[in-house]
Amino acid sequence: MAIAQTTLLAIGLALQIRLLFLLFSRRMASQVILFPVLLFFYVLRSSLLFGLFHHISRTAYATLYSGLSLLDILLQIAVAIELSLTILRSGSKSLLSRSLPIPLIFLLAAAFALALAAVLPSHSPVPADRGVLFTGFLFLLLLAWSFSVRLTPWRRSVLIGLAAIGGSGILSQSAKAIAASHHNAHLFSLWSYGNAGAYLIVLLFWVFCCKPVTTTPALSVQSAGSPKAA
Repeated sequence: MAIAQTTLLAIGLALQIRLLFLLFSRRMASQVILFPVLLFFYVLRSSLLFGLFHHISRTAYATLYSGLSLLDILLQIAVAIELSLTILRSGSKSLLSRSLPIPLIFLLAAAFALALAAVLPSHSPVPADRGVLFTGFLFLLLLAWSFSVRLTPWRRSVLIGLAAIGGSGILSQSAKAIAASHHNAHLFSLWSYGNAGAYLIVLLFWVFCCKPVTTTPALSVQSAGSPKAA
């Protein structure tokens, strides 16, 4: 299992670094400014946790992991807010009517997360992470809202990927909580690796979609005018 975890970590790091390189080299990072920040945080977090795994106590490692997980949730919420404002500016209705879905979406995401956590086994030794449930529902709802407006292909791709990761996280958290309540370690591990695999697929999707915006070159003054006489 340790080899599989290391392999997934290495592939994830390589894809994230590749994606960051493409975003900046092709000048696409400014379309969703906080998205590269989130990716860079993931690279640092994975490297830090892997490097310190055998060098600090379990208690210190667990504390560090929890702190980084909280920061992850906060950064995802920040990205969600940025995307919400992008969708808001892309609408054609009045500012007031366009802004109403934003608080509604955040409230619905919180309500869905709490409702799902309530129906999952309360006695599970590994309860579902409500923060992961919240961000998962949040990006799914944002993606649904975004179909009412026109977005650039890359912004749409970012939302689709985050929603896919969110949906995978909801399924994984729910299944792991149920598996842990039945002390099914095999099923728990399968869902853990399945969630990691889903993230790698989304990274490949983003790398594939990370294409520079092509513009039609302006005609020169000479070509715009009459041809030269022979």
